[in-house]
Amino acid sequence: MKFCKQAILKDLKTGSLIMELNVITSFKDLQLQRDSWTSILAEKGNTIPFIEWDWINCWWKHYGHNFDLRVLQIIREEKIIGYVPLIKEKKRFYSSYSFMGKDKANYMDIIASSSDYEIVFTEGINWLKNQKENILIEINGIYAGPLKQQLLNDVIKEAGLHFFHENTPAPAIEFAGLEAELFVKKRSRKHGMDRKEKKLRKHGKLYLKEIFLKDIDSIFYLHKKRWKDRRDTSGFSSETNINFFKELVQLKSNTVVTCVDGLYFEDKLIAFYYGFQTRGRYLYYLPAHDDDFGVYSPGRLLMKEKVINCMDQETKTFDLSIGYESYKMDWANSVSYVSSFTLVNGRMFIKLGFSMLKLKQIIKGRMKKNKKLVMFIRNKTYKLRPISLLNKIFQMEMFYQYVWQENRDKRIVPEQKTMKDLDFICQATGKHKAEIINRFYKNDQCYMENDKIVCWIKNINSNPIIYDCNLKEIGTYSLPVTKLPYQIYSSYKSNDDHSTYTGFHLDVRFAGKSFIISRKRKENHNDLHNSEQLDS
Repeated sequence: MKFCKQAILKDLKTGSLIMELNVITSFKDLQLQRDSWTSILAEKGNTIPFIEWDWINCWWKHYGHNFDLRVLQIIREEKIIGYVPLIKEKKRFYSSYSFMGKDKANYMDIIASSSDYEIVFTEGINWLKNQKENILIEINGIYAGPLKQQLLNDVIKEAGLHFFHENTPAPAIEFAGLEAELFVKKRSRKHGMDRKEKKLRKHGKLYLKEIFLKDIDSIFYLHKKRWKDRRDTSGFSSETNINFFKELVQLKSNTVVTCVDGLYFEDKLIAFYYGFQTRGRYLYYLPAHDDDFGVYSPGRLLMKEKVINCMDQETKTFDLSIGYESYKMDWANSVSYVSSFTLVNGRMFIKLGFSMLKLKQIIKGRMKKNKKLVMFIRNKTYKLRPISLLNKIFQMEMFYQYVWQENRDKRIVPEQKTMKDLDFICQATGKHKAEIINRFYKNDQCYMENDKIVCWIKNINSNPIIYDCNLKEIGTYSLPVTKLPYQIYSSYKSNDDHSTYTGFHLDVRFAGKSFIISRKRKENHNDLHNSEQLDS
């Protein structure tokens, strides 16, 4: 095995080597360090999956061809005390150094025990400082408390390198001392989650299930659907990354377990979490949900189910991972910070580039804190196309209103459909799933006969209203008995023996606000006016 060796420190009396630094440039050579690497992390009780050997090995297998390996091995008195897992990218005018796991690891760090952490980090920074080339160093994702952050700052300052430091919140749920039932109940009430869950369970079976390799393609399909026509920064379901995430699911490791959990409604996957379990810590890595069920907030429902699941398994920490998302803060009872350092060493032009990068990171960091701005950037549907923009601002629809007293003699009784028949209803009506689901969410009832819609009914218990029906055919059907006569809303005018035209409604939507302009039929002296807004 060939290392690039650099003596760090010798005993002045005996001349024996006390400290030694080796640069490992071949992954084949790095594989020989597996036992030492693993034992250091086991002794430390590491809970970060991304620095465990099995995860790093899988990452290098899929992405290592894009980088040059530069892992620093630190030896003290002939004993390995740590590693600095670096990779190098050759750019046009400079070289870029960063941690292994780049673009896929939310957290990264050096491999060292708590007692040796400072010396290993210091030697790594000094080695980078002594490189005879223009270099840009990105040390991202160090999970650090205030004392550790100060230590890292002091080491870099002492080395005399120009650097920029930023922190990103990493919320978590610490289960120690929690009253589980009270904790879950309190969080479930936020944003009406308990009400939404009750509504969805009313329509069918809702449950949490672990997703294994044979069904793993369903999560990539759902993720692609979720991010279609949007800016996906994770690349989770891209062709270049699918094999990597699939292999992690198959990973046979004693320390890192890949957990893929799905929330199912009537055997249909409506949300999933991709995460990792490492020594009592569950890391929520990446979520996605079916936008068709967005009105029920399936991602939040899954969060509740997964938290309960982790409690049952006696998990110590539920790590919600880095980010400013509000749903994470809704659940977190602890917030730590992840430190990222950008350093530069070299001539004036690389320092100028560093200044531009620093400005970019400051702007980017502030933008991430603005949820509305983040959604604007991610969602391509916000592009300013004149016609679509006009449609969003101004809409107008006319509804004719009728009153109908039903005669129940010798009528056909249509079949009531539920959300279990969702695919069938969409196929029969040609409407999008989200629209049908939203109607069920509002407790509207759907009636069909011979593969066609008879009508939708809302407010069945008070002021019953029929819509999306054919006025000429509705009289041939028997509908649920109500105390009040049905009111019918139709998009066209009709003379029908079973219904009486009473007026019309003009529904104008402008800039998100709705205005109803109503006019009653002059011959009608009864006050049958109803300004209920309807979906059509």
